[in-house]
Amino acid sequence: MAGRILGVRVVAVLAVFQRLSVVVASEAEDTYELLHEDSWCLEAPLLDFGNGGVNPTVLSDVECQAVCTNDPSCGVYMFGYQPSAACFRCATYPKCTEGGWYSDGDVNVYTRIRAVPDTPAWIGNCFVLLAEPMEVAPFPDDAVARMRRYFLDNLNINGTGRMTASPGAVPALRGCCAGGYNWDWVRDGALSLSTLLDLEGWAVSTVGAEAPVTHAVVKQILEAYTNWVSELQRMGGNQTAPDGTLSIAFGEPKWSIADGTPYPGTWCRPQTDGPPLRALTLMKFAGSGLITEAMEKHLWTLITFDLDWLANGTGIAMESCDLWEESRDANHFWNRVVMRAALEQGSRTASQMGDNERALRYQRAWQEFIGDPIQDHMEATADGNFITECPLSDSKEQSADCIKYEKTIDGAVILALVHSGVLGVVKDGAGVAVSDVVATTVLVYNEAFCNLYPVNEQDTSAGVPGVLYGRYLKDEYGGGNPWQLISAALANLMYLASQEISRGAAMGEAQHSAWRRALQSKSFRGTAPEFIAAGDSVLARLRHHVTSFDDWHLYEQINRYTGEQYNAKDLTWSYAEVLSALKAREDAVALSKANPPKADQSAATPQGDFAGSCFVTIPGPLADPPFSDSAIAKMRGYFMANLNIDVSGTMMAARGAVPALHDCCEGGYSYDWVRDGALSMLALQALQNSEVGTVGWTHQVTPDVVREKMTAYIGWVKHVQGLHNTSFSHYDGDKMVTALIDSHLEPKWNISTGKPYIYNWCRKQSNGPPLRAQALMVFANDAVDEAVKRELWELIKFDLDWLASGDAISADTCDLWEETTDQSFLWNRIVMRSALLQGYNFAVSMGDSDRAAVYLAAVRNKLDDVLSDHLQFNASALGSFITECPVFGGGAGCEQYGKDIDGAVILALIHRWRSGGGVGGQSGDPLHDPTSAVVARTVQVYNAAFCQEYPINREDARGGVPGILYGRYLKDSYGGGNPWQLITAALASLLYQAAQFTVASGSGPVDATLIAWQNTFGPYFRGEARDFVAAGDAVLMRIRHHIGFFDDWHLFEQIDRNTGKQYNAEDLTWSYAEVLSALRERAAAVEMGATEVDTRSLFGSMPWLDWMEAHHIYFFAVGLSIGVVAFVTYQTITAFQNSSREHRKGKRQRKYGCLNRAKEEPSTFVRLVNP
Repeated sequence: MAGRILGVRVVAVLAVFQRLSVVVASEAEDTYELLHEDSWCLEAPLLDFGNGGVNPTVLSDVECQAVCTNDPSCGVYMFGYQPSAACFRCATYPKCTEGGWYSDGDVNVYTRIRAVPDTPAWIGNCFVLLAEPMEVAPFPDDAVARMRRYFLDNLNINGTGRMTASPGAVPALRGCCAGGYNWDWVRDGALSLSTLLDLEGWAVSTVGAEAPVTHAVVKQILEAYTNWVSELQRMGGNQTAPDGTLSIAFGEPKWSIADGTPYPGTWCRPQTDGPPLRALTLMKFAGSGLITEAMEKHLWTLITFDLDWLANGTGIAMESCDLWEESRDANHFWNRVVMRAALEQGSRTASQMGDNERALRYQRAWQEFIGDPIQDHMEATADGNFITECPLSDSKEQSADCIKYEKTIDGAVILALVHSGVLGVVKDGAGVAVSDVVATTVLVYNEAFCNLYPVNEQDTSAGVPGVLYGRYLKDEYGGGNPWQLISAALANLMYLASQEISRGAAMGEAQHSAWRRALQSKSFRGTAPEFIAAGDSVLARLRHHVTSFDDWHLYEQINRYTGEQYNAKDLTWSYAEVLSALKAREDAVALSKANPPKADQSAATPQGDFAGSCFVTIPGPLADPPFSDSAIAKMRGYFMANLNIDVSGTMMAARGAVPALHDCCEGGYSYDWVRDGALSMLALQALQNSEVGTVGWTHQVTPDVVREKMTAYIGWVKHVQGLHNTSFSHYDGDKMVTALIDSHLEPKWNISTGKPYIYNWCRKQSNGPPLRAQALMVFANDAVDEAVKRELWELIKFDLDWLASGDAISADTCDLWEETTDQSFLWNRIVMRSALLQGYNFAVSMGDSDRAAVYLAAVRNKLDDVLSDHLQFNASALGSFITECPVFGGGAGCEQYGKDIDGAVILALIHRWRSGGGVGGQSGDPLHDPTSAVVARTVQVYNAAFCQEYPINREDARGGVPGILYGRYLKDSYGGGNPWQLITAALASLLYQAAQFTVASGSGPVDATLIAWQNTFGPYFRGEARDFVAAGDAVLMRIRHHIGFFDDWHLFEQIDRNTGKQYNAEDLTWSYAEVLSALRERAAAVEMGATEVDTRSLFGSMPWLDWMEAHHIYFFAVGLSIGVVAFVTYQTITAFQNSSREHRKGKRQRKYGCLNRAKEEPSTFVRLVNP
């Protein structure tokens, strides 16, 4: 195996680890150890550029080594040569923490580390990784049995259900606090009993001869614990803590074992992590199969006692003590994670109990009061983002205690992740434990605790695997030492990561790279056995300090200097975490054996496989819109040709053939869809106020054109509404039936007959009336003639009165794609809400205050919080994203079609903005703020999903084509399931709207929200308005890549997922509406000042070049052809050059200075996000 500590090799192993394959330092074999062949050190600037440098006579590796040997400050030397060019280079460094390498033989480079006695070979991270998992668990069976016995001895003291935190002496308290740790801590008790429940049925519960954790043992202890919780809640419900702040049932941290009374002395209060942890343990007990039905109801009473209090938000918002009972803040990561975990599990349990009201209340509580703790607690470093215990260091929410104790790095974060309930779980191919954020957290914590604790340096120098973690860097309690329970939690995290890999979690290059740095292994491939080996490494280091000489007793701490155990012998929580880690290991090993890694699994996901997003960004906004003026004019012409067919006011959905229908449905798309017509008329009216409506020489959208087409459309709406409740015949299955026309719910109409479509179709569709009303209100607001306004008001009331009645809002309706039905599609609910709010304002302007009140009441009663049921947690995005179907309680169609990821969401967001949710909205609210973190995560999740779904996306990304293509949903089979032009254009609109919001609000996203956008578009995304414009331009460039001059700028409905050719329904009106609207949104952003035309030449030097070179990012030249011939203006950014190999070769030539700088063509550089 390659060296784990910067290349030093295996030479010896301590006797206790003689069966382990460990990489340790050697002083006996060679003076220098090879770091890597064909590599160089990235620690410092290059010291010598070959023959003309400082050492021009150094022509061999031996001579370069001598230069280092003669320099006491030299710790690393690098020698490189290229014989064909007679080019040599010798460079020396005092240290080397990171190396870069290429292994294709163009240049021969050897970097070697000098083995200096008493000088550790690492700088910063001292983690020692085992080459492979141990053959048996890091603790022998007799040790596990003995620890189990000590653990059980501390539970259910004298049958009371209470536990002692530790019966041992606590010298770190220095005489303070009567009784030491011999009290029942609510937190420790809940965590310990949760571990006990987990152990049953696993080998770790029975190996060895002592104290097996049997069914009867667990049942007895948990029943006693339940009685204790019942007593505590009954006694404490009406009593407040000594400081008078909170009922002792919720905030009191520790209780007397003897009489069950709260601790009377001074202590850190309140501690609000107890109730959620207690509820989690009781819910686990309720689902264990160990209880009767009557017991289940009793447990539910105890659980709701805690969760009802938590769900009211008071306990979440108040300042609470941290996990270590020393500092106060309202937003500790540990507290918020366990609160969210409890409320999420509580919502699921409530549903199982038939308590739907509580299920919804608990779900809304964590969504409203907690949100996404990871996003609120991420700090940025050069290595990436890592998770902190206190909020972001520059956050106004951070308390004085957070600043005082500098709790940026805190072992509570590791414990929070392990106890969050989201590690080890895989959803949509992603897992939290294997994420690059968790890897960077491990890296940062490794470096911090390696440098803080001398014992870590000593262990690493001796080749002891793993690392030891403590509480935080300014910890002074007991001298500030590593803690056994935190180190065990780190091992647990590794085992949970292994489980995620075995369950199918995908790792991209960003994840592989982050974990290689974290675990000190350039060959780490991210396999399940490797993560097991990482966990074994940590437990092996723990075992090094907890041995048979201690008779396997666990204490609280390990002395930072001597490595001896210290303080609070037999700490119950230490046993709980070590046993829990061993159980997680057992699970990981079983899963790994059942799902062995593929033999050809590579060290990193090859570029082009795109385990994550394949969105390709551009460095800045284009100087001109992505479509030329003549192209826009042509699209306007095709668009308007489909409006006001035969002066009837109707709109034809598409003129072209519809092969995707497979000969179904006479007439194809040559019908008037209520939805498409309303959206098209909204788009038309918006174009008259934008330069996008007039650029070019033809088909201009002037006020006269809009007036003509809208007047005809109004006549058509009168006709449709006039047929309401009249009789017509249509097919219902194979039978022709007679029914009354519902002018609100009929989706499409025959243009020639003026009657509803008579064949089978998805009925009822309730999104037509609100959109139709909006189109009419926009025209009415611009109308000068009061008589026209009053006429329009009658038509508008027809739709909005029906909508406000409430029945339409709560009834089943077809989805946007007319394939399935549900009551709570996000698209429908947002357009309903938008129309009623717009109707409220219009009614006020018409002096109809009664109707205004009715419309507003309908929103408040039925549509006030449309997003609460549509936020789903995604592990890869580290937070919630927006779904089309409700997360809980969706119909069978939602599950059948897999509509959690659905392009209708993007359309819903942009049309909410256009109907009044635009500039001036509330920051952070996704319905008003397109720069919010939830929107960022939605785009991130959708990018990854549609990248994986469509081969054309991956092919385009390999070719450096900017942007991405979106489709309807992942299980879409219509026409083969392809990207859609109109949805992709909607994504561009969303990004342009974000630019507008950024300008209007005076600043872009910051802190956790900016991090969410950087997770979506890469670390160089700054959240400025011009960044959002550039992202929107990238998307439209991707669309343009697949349409253009050879299609004469006709737009179809879809783009073939494999070939990239346009497909189905040529001249789809809705496609034109969305593409033209996206261009209008861009123009609005530019007019607001979202970006200025970049006066730097696109062919000039750009700062992104250095960044891409330093990070090995593939880039492609995008040729810009400008000529006098009009045809050439149609071709922009079409040529992509330089293969990745040629790029790397040219890069090496420049870095070594031995060959002439490669000639480079003028380029606009693009970059690939999350390859």
